[in-house]
Amino acid sequence: HLTSAEAFDLYELAAMDGEPTEWAVFDLTELREVGWVRARVWAGEEAAYRTEVYGSADSLRWDFLGELNPENTQMQDLRMTPAVKLRYLKIVHYLYQQDWNKVFLWEVDAYDAQGPYGPRPEPHPSTITLAELLGVNGYWGWGYKRYSDELPQGQGPALFARLFRQARNYHDLSWDLRRPDDTISFQAMAQGKGTPAMEWLNWDREYLSWSRAGLSVQASIQCFRFPPESWTNPYRQAYRYGYAFARHFGPTHGNGLVCTMEVGNEPWKYDAGTYRQILLGMAAGAKAADPRMEVLPCALQAADPSLEAVDGFRNYMGARIPPEASPLLDGLNLHVYSYRRRKFLGRMATYPEHPESSFWEILPALRWRDQNMPGKKIYLTEFGWDSDGAGEPCLNWACVPEEAAAAYAVRAALIAARLGLEKAFWYFFANVDGPPSLYNRSGLTGSLKTGFAKKKPFHALQSLLDNVGDRYFLDVVQESDEAWAYLLGRADGTPTHLIAWLPIEGESRLEKTLVLKMKPSLEPQAAWYLDGSTSEGRPAPIPVLTRTGLRLHLSPKPLLIEFRGN
Repeated sequence: HLTSAEAFDLYELAAMDGEPTEWAVFDLTELREVGWVRARVWAGEEAAYRTEVYGSADSLRWDFLGELNPENTQMQDLRMTPAVKLRYLKIVHYLYQQDWNKVFLWEVDAYDAQGPYGPRPEPHPSTITLAELLGVNGYWGWGYKRYSDELPQGQGPALFARLFRQARNYHDLSWDLRRPDDTISFQAMAQGKGTPAMEWLNWDREYLSWSRAGLSVQASIQCFRFPPESWTNPYRQAYRYGYAFARHFGPTHGNGLVCTMEVGNEPWKYDAGTYRQILLGMAAGAKAADPRMEVLPCALQAADPSLEAVDGFRNYMGARIPPEASPLLDGLNLHVYSYRRRKFLGRMATYPEHPESSFWEILPALRWRDQNMPGKKIYLTEFGWDSDGAGEPCLNWACVPEEAAAAYAVRAALIAARLGLEKAFWYFFANVDGPPSLYNRSGLTGSLKTGFAKKKPFHALQSLLDNVGDRYFLDVVQESDEAWAYLLGRADGTPTHLIAWLPIEGESRLEKTLVLKMKPSLEPQAAWYLDGSTSEGRPAPIPVLTRTGLRLHLSPKPLLIEFRGN
């Protein structure tokens, strides 16, 4: 009721039966299974207080699927378990009652139950052992800032050769050249005359220490310190350097100190055209100098083509590896870490088996390889987790407890073997001095301040490699929400070990007893938890083989079981 004792004018009147909304409906054209929605939304300047997602088979009855954070401008994931059947997808912003509200919906993707990374491939027996698979990322001087032949006994390459057969070095191009147009003589460098950029530098001396310790060397030629415009003739400049490098360090004509070279580490600020010319030139030069030198591109991904448009993250392999590069390359190069998005708290580190984990970016890379470069190898040149340990705290958003990092190190290594990867290098060899920040607590040891004290991931990987480093992945026994279990064995396919775990957070105290169907001939004789508490593995009760299968007591820590007569 509107009343007044005097005359008045009424120009406008409005009424609402609820809060105002803005919404969009997407028609998938037919009834489809949807298990995952990925979207980028924004509520503007405090314009909306809630954002919800609905599904419908007929656009009349709508079922609530979940909620998005209206204040988060990053891509958000909404997963439905189990997947639902729907034709229509609706995203609704619930607005505050204020004038001129603006809300946004930038991007929406819908997937089946496999999600954006797709299904895992069928398992096949590995052609390399676990010891041949695993390596570590190192650096000149291994944290001591002097040549490795000057380090204390048992430190630097000698310390990590206790674990690994190969190491990857960040070989900075700006240590060799002052500008891309420089010409380098590695022969002069070997004679003590340095490089055009560093008159004191002798890579032969450094790499010889790695080799003598028992580490084969993979060099990542970092070129990011040179601005893109300094590459005035990218193909010619890169060809000249690639030829000189492979001729000197390659196995055919050179000293054989480097087995693999990468054309860049993460030069993602370069435009695709410039990088393609650098890749083609350096790879062609290296192969002309020594066809036996393995050549890889920089670290790239196939999971999100849209990143090619994001400055600083332009790394889509479809845009950066031209077809003519394929005959010059021995494989692809991935950097994959295990993160997932939280609705209201941003990204967090997670366990590698989590369906939303970015660790599964390996899967679209495998499919891209199969489609565009069939038969080529896949190198995982960086993976790992930030954690506390060795008396150094971990305080960034990606930190996990030390015991979780130990469990994930073993579990991720086994997944890499199961997926058929050629190499998997842990990042980093040691914590980095300084205040805690992203990736400077990912070391297998503490920093120099701790004397490079070993962390639990070091011990966990050592227990894996000491016990089954000479074994091959053979088959998947189980990969489910309940448990993961893999068979390991000899090159002829004879099973010798089973390794199993719960696919949950590594610090969880949850334990379960379950039965796996196994051949009666595979009788356990010993068992260990590879939890990083010791370098040998912590002895575990021997599982019992019953008529229904192998009874296991599992936790997030991998349980390694040795079969009798292995």
